[in-house]
Amino acid sequence: MSYSRKYTGWDNSDREDFYDDDGNLKTTQVDRYDWSGNYAGTDVYNEYDEKIDSYRK
Repeated sequence: MSYSRKYTGWDNSDREDFYDDDGNLKTTQVDRYDWSGNYAGTDVYNEYDEKIDSYRK
């Protein structure tokens, strides 16, 4: 069963790593905020740390 892990990054962004059934990192979603603390958008990275998508909630 796949699972995820949430944490705060060094840049104060909210991050969530998603792993497959074997425990391999598949994607990371990074919620970014502006200097005022307002949500600015979400970036999605693959297991090679390449940006593959961006969206706003």
